[in-house]
Amino acid sequence: MGGEGKTKFNYDQVVDLYNKYQNVRKVAEELSADRTAIEDILHSMNVKVLPGCLVSGKKSSKPVA
Repeated sequence: MGGEGKTKFNYDQVVDLYNKYQNVRKVAEELSADRTAIEDILHSMNVKVLPGCLVSGKKSSKPVA
């Protein structure tokens, strides 16, 4: 815990886990953290975060005739 009662994360560990999983949700689950906190850390470390649809392989759109 940090001085204000907030959990402090090792930024290098967050980046390493993200490089391993390429999935913010999995990193957040492993570190028991909020997804947005993980995204903020990755952005501060200049790591490009892939959109969820690319990670899951699911398309969110439907073909139109």
